[in-house]
Amino acid sequence: MDVLTKIFNKAATEGVISSFPRISAMQRLSIYADDVTLFVKPLASDLQFIRQVLQIFGQASGLRVNYAKSSAILIRGNDADRRRVADMLQCQEGDFPCKYLGLQLAIRQLTHAEWQPMLDHAKYFVPAWQHGLIQRPGRLILVKSMIAAKPVHHFMVIEASDWVFEELDRWMRAFFWKGKEKVNGGQCLVTWNAICRPTDYGGLGIKCLKQQALALRVRWEWLLRTDPNRPWQGLPMATDGMAKRVFDSLVCIKVGNGSRVQFWSNIWIFGFAVIDIVPLIHGLVDTRTRNRRKVEQALDNEAWLQDINGDLSFSAHLQLLHLGRQSPWFRGIPTPTINSRGRVMPQEFTLHCLFIKDSASGWRNRPSQHAFGGAGPPQMQDLHVAGRPASHLDLGSTGQTRSAGSSFAMLHLSSRGR
Repeated sequence: MDVLTKIFNKAATEGVISSFPRISAMQRLSIYADDVTLFVKPLASDLQFIRQVLQIFGQASGLRVNYAKSSAILIRGNDADRRRVADMLQCQEGDFPCKYLGLQLAIRQLTHAEWQPMLDHAKYFVPAWQHGLIQRPGRLILVKSMIAAKPVHHFMVIEASDWVFEELDRWMRAFFWKGKEKVNGGQCLVTWNAICRPTDYGGLGIKCLKQQALALRVRWEWLLRTDPNRPWQGLPMATDGMAKRVFDSLVCIKVGNGSRVQFWSNIWIFGFAVIDIVPLIHGLVDTRTRNRRKVEQALDNEAWLQDINGDLSFSAHLQLLHLGRQSPWFRGIPTPTINSRGRVMPQEFTLHCLFIKDSASGWRNRPSQHAFGGAGPPQMQDLHVAGRPASHLDLGSTGQTRSAGSSFAMLHLSSRGR
């Protein structure tokens, strides 16, 4: 099988077969024992190459492909691609979800009907007529070693719905107490939560499947950051929100050279992530960049500023300044000093656009290039820091002032240097 892997790696490197963006030649081929999964584009040249390579490999090694038991599954393909694959490979046509190494592979959330075979496999391992012949200590062993253990393979990689865990818990509870499929509350001598406690805390050591599944998925978050030699490293993986939140709450990241820490999403700034400090700016960065930008790349010549798309609001500028004050890594951000009264100490900014609102005319745009320093005028300090109604607003080049009671909104505040 190593020879087959090297053949496809060489073909992808030399451009004999089409490549996939952000996927290495090694990652497009999965081999386990005599099972092979290959990702290939449905092009005539690629399909012809695959057919010939598998035929030559079978003649040389004796491991011939049984096309009657093989299947081709299209991902985002059309009818023309489907006909081309069927004509050239002459194997069965499959669809998602499909089973590989006992796992249900899917490109969407599994339905109730698709989960049911796994549930039946976990529940019906003993003929129904034998249930009553097994004593409760024996049923406890079967619950811990069979029913609770069989679905672990699926829970390790798939985020199951709550009803899946409830169904299994209901079956384990009924089987443990009475050896039946269903049981009412009066037949349960102790609550199921007490049964699932560790033996040191008065329980019987039956694992809570939902918590165990979450712990197993958190392990992928750990391997993603600590084991760069895993063959799946670098693949665009779906985000497991719950597992990521648990991992972030348990792990403290200390930045070294920043080559393995994600700039936008990881918690690396004194126990906070960038999204916690600048949520308005975080939304202006596209998802692909948020998932791929490393700290080392982002801090090189302030490259992270180029990730921000669109104009920043007044509140977003304030968040940006707050990020610069709190984080010593961001040396390129202007960081004004705030005194005890909440006013900006001397530093110059440019007001690009000012909106004035009064009771008579509503919101009106007053463009201005009024440069002001933090030492004065006081009304401009109030405008920049707080967003309170200003007593007098100097409009600079317009030569006008507004009376007390006017409200304001400010857009696009940019620094003119320190």
